Amino acid sequence: MAGVRGLFKAFPVALIKEFQAFGCYFASFEVSAYWLCHTAGKERSSMSVWETIPCGALGGIGFWVGSFPIDVVKTKLQNDGFGNNARYRNTWSVVTHTWQTGGMRAFWRGLAPTLIRTSLSSAGCFTVVEQIRRWM
Repeated sequence: MAGVRGLFKAFPVALIKEFQAFGCYFASFEVSAYWLCHTAGKERSSMSVWETIPCGALGGIGFWVGSFPIDVVKTKLQNDGFGNNARYRNTWSVVTHTWQTGGMRAFWRGLAPTLIRTSLSSAGCFTVVEQIRRWM
């Protein structure tokens, strides 16, 4: 097949996506936690579990809204074949093909179920992490 090179086919796109997505993830959580505490006139350390949950959900939403189009491109690259079976020559050919076949909507298809899933998982994740942070 493609050997070791095949393992890293979409690595540059995946790396860019992860840096950008996690920046949005933590920034969304921190901004929403700051805003919540600031408007309530309380310290961050006194946030309840019930206040942390929506902030965590917003963090997850920020992750995917900020990175979904590039994730679509990354996924198409990862699922592409090799050699004569390759559909795309490079990352730009994925972008242009996606645009030509579906327009802007093609870069956002599937976002709604992703946001539902990430709201639940991120709310739980940040809530647990915040509780552990308080215990330490």
